[in-house]
Amino acid sequence: MASFSGSSSRGGFAPRRGRGRGGRVPFFAKPREQMKPDLERHPLGDLIKEFRSSDLSLKPADLAEISDCQYVASYNWLNDKAPTIVVPGKPPQWTPLHTPARLPEDNGQYFRDPNAAMYPDYPMAPVVHAIVETNPEFDTANTDLFACGSTLGNLLRFARGIDKAFRFDVEVVGETVFFIRKENDPKEVIKDIRGFGHTFPEANTTWEHSVKGSETHQRIIQYEFGGLNCLVRFESDGYIREAPAANDTAPAKTDVSHDDVLRELENAAISRPSNTATGTTGALKIRRDGSTISQQSIFDLKTRSGKRKKDIDMSDVHPVLWIKQISNFIVAYHDGAGLFEDVRVQNVKNDVQAWARDNKNGIRRFATLLDSIVDIARSNASKLLEVYCPGADRLEIRVQYGDGVHALPAGLVDRWERTDTDFMSTQDGASDEFEYGDGGIDLEDRYDLETFSDDSGSDPDYTACSAHDCGYCGKCDYNAAEERVAPSLTLNIFSGRSTSYISASSAHAPNPHIGYNFRLPHLVSGGRSSTAVEADEAVYSNDGEPLANEHDRRHFKNIRGISRTALARLVLHVVDPKKELPFGNSRVTQRKEGSFHHAVFLTIERSHQVTLEYVLKIPAHDTRGEWQIDDNVALKSEAQLMQHIWHHTSCPVPEAVAYDGSLENAIGAPYVLMNKMEGISATDMWIGQPYKTIKEAESHLRADDPPLE
Repeated sequence: MASFSGSSSRGGFAPRRGRGRGGRVPFFAKPREQMKPDLERHPLGDLIKEFRSSDLSLKPADLAEISDCQYVASYNWLNDKAPTIVVPGKPPQWTPLHTPARLPEDNGQYFRDPNAAMYPDYPMAPVVHAIVETNPEFDTANTDLFACGSTLGNLLRFARGIDKAFRFDVEVVGETVFFIRKENDPKEVIKDIRGFGHTFPEANTTWEHSVKGSETHQRIIQYEFGGLNCLVRFESDGYIREAPAANDTAPAKTDVSHDDVLRELENAAISRPSNTATGTTGALKIRRDGSTISQQSIFDLKTRSGKRKKDIDMSDVHPVLWIKQISNFIVAYHDGAGLFEDVRVQNVKNDVQAWARDNKNGIRRFATLLDSIVDIARSNASKLLEVYCPGADRLEIRVQYGDGVHALPAGLVDRWERTDTDFMSTQDGASDEFEYGDGGIDLEDRYDLETFSDDSGSDPDYTACSAHDCGYCGKCDYNAAEERVAPSLTLNIFSGRSTSYISASSAHAPNPHIGYNFRLPHLVSGGRSSTAVEADEAVYSNDGEPLANEHDRRHFKNIRGISRTALARLVLHVVDPKKELPFGNSRVTQRKEGSFHHAVFLTIERSHQVTLEYVLKIPAHDTRGEWQIDDNVALKSEAQLMQHIWHHTSCPVPEAVAYDGSLENAIGAPYVLMNKMEGISATDMWIGQPYKTIKEAESHLRADDPPLE
């Protein structure tokens, strides 16, 4: 089993099922002596930063706790010639023998890292596939860190001052920093394995019918730690069935003879790795089967010799269970020759919590270390780094040597970097874009404003009319109206099902009443300068995207590279200039994008007071070379107008708390900071309801009337 101790008789992240559980498979185990990184085979790149564990500062205590843990996805590796996973898969069920039988000692070859052995080019790819299969709308932009239990365990050990050499690769994909486990060889095997760490679970757990042929069950959980939203992958040894379900034919162990057990285990033992783990580079196959098992049912398992009548040293076990957030622990003691007569199934949740309290300083240093690595990775231009620790005395962050190694293939990188705006909707299902798109929508396209005319036999189109010019004749078109209707007001909209964020960028409306005399297509804004809008509005397509003949100044990737830490610190500095609140009180809760802006949602906790909620809006064309003087002026004018409207009218706009039209600030980007404001969709506020549902001319007339105040 996975352990932070070299004395364990079982390997970390180790498939261990034989023919009786789904076929002939390789085994994995941990060596008795430490294996050090091979620097001749894999040279180190240039040094960026060096850490000493004793120099790591202590994160605030409230940030050094794991919270909001939840299951995200899971998968099983199958024993197939082609790399194949089953999603969500299912862990083996705990089905202990009714009568103890003497088991043979582990005998075979064992891979250190099964995920790398089975899919060496991209060991993290199956995780992304499993998440997307499980939840296609998973919020990747809100994930700070993606790691496996091994890399996190190594960093925790270093922060606690425990000596062990290790290394792993680091890459930034979208908003997420990936930690990729790195052995000297993806198919590296361990020799001279001793103990019963594989034969015991082989005899006492069972793969159920839906996942027959499985080798290992991998789980992905998500939790908050150290101010970071973390995804953690680890292997599950199995699950404990709480109660039998109706019509469930999961096998249970019955009394078997000694010879039956021996034959089954001999079938499981092999002298060389199977075809499954030979590192084929073919396309990963994905099969949907199995069922989700709750985190509360998962267990970790270890075997120990009971000859000396001494209990297992749990100081090596508690850190593993803490990282994996597992409460169930099974320890099996044998007589030194494979007879297990003392098997204990325990709930150790309170013990793990006690360990965390006793080791709080090491955990707080661990949180600081994680935050530092994430910040360095996000701020480094190459985005391909490596963490190398030669021992307990120091840890180094380096640029990867040579071309570097990527965490994911290009297709999965695009999928992971895809933001909410990529979930495009049709007019029949527009809720997706309102929920995810959030801004820059063209109302003409949204509600088919040009398709309504008297000639077609449908209801009149009043959107190009005005009360002064034609008395709402219903026959005006946009080409004729362009000369008389000035684009007097540009609004940037962030709208959701229950929230709207509205800001105005010009105060030169001929009529003081907002919503009385403006042209709906001009709501598409922010990606071009005002002169570009006036000169050639037609270059934009109906979905608000630039056409081929329009220079697109947007650069969302640059904004996504701004770390959550930098954003949180900026807002805290603005809101709390006297520095009375600790940094941990400022937290990014989510990040969303419209057509032309990146919106960051934040909260600031105050002791015994109401939590403050803010939205930080950053233009998508904020890069140097694209951000121009008139953009700076426009942003400042927008913020000042918002402040004027908020202070002197009752119009529903958020308060602009602070703004900066330059790139010379803590995040290197212009921004407007606003108080979060609850409301309704801006378009529903103006029109009353989706345009196609309006059937009475009188309803439309009322929609364009100025507010009573």
